[in-house]
Amino acid sequence: MRVLVDELTDVLGADGDTGGGNADILAWLREKGRAYGVQLVAGTQNAIQLEGGLLASVTGLMTVGTFVLRADLTAGPSAVAVGSDPATVRGLPLHTVLVRTVGPPPDMAGLPPMILSVPHFDAGAPV
Repeated sequence: MRVLVDELTDVLGADGDTGGGNADILAWLREKGRAYGVQLVAGTQNAIQLEGGLLASVTGLMTVGTFVLRADLTAGPSAVAVGSDPATVRGLPLHTVLVRTVGPPPDMAGLPPMILSVPHFDAGAPV
């Protein structure tokens, strides 16, 4: 089963709102869920709002990516998470993503960070 969590900081209540409070559930999904066949996919626009242990857990996923982040405060942690440098994260062109992932089983060795072009879907064109 694949669990997709978008706007992670909102779901966790890490955005300063009174909602959320699901950090224990997310940590369990990340740390123990795979034993039950759970694949966690999480996304956030503000990873620096996550508490240290949870941030380490989420950025420890096998595949981590970032789009352009212009501020040093956000580009730095994202660059560390993907094994790159803040200047690369700040300089990413539109519709690209900087990704760190692993190779195929059984070794699943870490691959170097790579920049991928992401299509602009339909760019507003009619279907």
